[in-house]
Amino acid sequence: MPSPASITVSQLSRLIGTPSAPVLIDLRIDEDFNSAPLNIPGAFRHPFQSISTLTPELIGQHVVIICHRGKKISQGATAIL
Repeated sequence: MPSPASITVSQLSRLIGTPSAPVLIDLRIDEDFNSAPLNIPGAFRHPFQSISTLTPELIGQHVVIICHRGKKISQGATAIL
């Protein structure tokens, strides 16, 4: 069972394209993105080093952070947001 700070693929796929869809932020580094240059529909890329610049825009919204392995980058970005 995922933690409250995570979402399964099936849960996310049911939300994409709906009014309750979360903001999807792809923080993959260029090397990881170039090896698999596909985005989840509706996701936008953003440099992980400047995730804090998005904070004012994301207040009150549900957000899903996407990275290559779902570890350091996404967990760190989640903590910052």
